[in-house]
Amino acid sequence: MAINLVSRGAGGPAPPPASAVTPVALQDKLARCTRQLGDWEACASSKTLEGKKIIQNLRAQIGNLESRINAQTPAPSALPAPSVPSANATAVPSSAPVGLSTLGALVNTFA
Repeated sequence: MAINLVSRGAGGPAPPPASAVTPVALQDKLARCTRQLGDWEACASSKTLEGKKIIQNLRAQIGNLESRINAQTPAPSALPAPSVPSANATAVPSSAPVGLSTLGALVNTFA
């Protein structure tokens, strides 16, 4: 029985399928690419033809990662609306007079 070995470039494990990549992993890669882009832009080599190609490649990777992150995060309209207290809800019962003496009693000074 013959075993087929597939070359993986640098010898590392195969990357997970695109659908299995978590938003946190994408954000981590985005942060690394952004940091590398900043390093390359600040470097004197950024003026060379090779440096410009690398910067262009990093910008393309950053754009790709941002679009993948945006595709995985739900739209704001899909998120449940936060509960907003009604205008009638107050910390002090409406029958209690609100004065300077009661305002200090409502603050937790031990927090």
